[in-house]
Amino acid sequence: MGYDLSNEKGHGYRWNIWGWGSVFNLALSYDWQPLGTELDLSYLNEGEDDDHEAEEWEGGYFSNDGQVVSKKDAEGFAKALESSLDDIPDRDVRPKTSGKINDSFFERRKKIWGQQKASLLVEFSGEESKKYLRGFISFLREGSFRIY
Repeated sequence: MGYDLSNEKGHGYRWNIWGWGSVFNLALSYDWQPLGTELDLSYLNEGEDDDHEAEEWEGGYFSNDGQVVSKKDAEGFAKALESSLDDIPDRDVRPKTSGKINDSFFERRKKIWGQQKASLLVEFSGEESKKYLRGFISFLREGSFRIY
């Protein structure tokens, strides 16, 4: 599972399941205050009107329902990420791993979800990662987007 983001300008960005959680928590650790998402039932139900689903929507960012992140929320997300860039090492200092999902992997993820800034900065270290993050910031600056 991944997260495909799309805006009204036709631009998109993609995060895998691990990257979306990491970038979300990086922004939180730099004082982003998420405003929540809105559910577009016309997209979800192909034009059917279902107020029941809208009433139950909790504004989450971690599903693929085509939920909408507002322009104001995207701006806050971008601002928080932009403020992290100077703190992220230019050199890739991520630990070498086997690629296996094991105890070590889950320990790193626990730190990321706990918004431990040092772990988040390491996760995005290196020029390639920072370039991808800068591209995402540019995408966020374009305004509102959907999460698929």
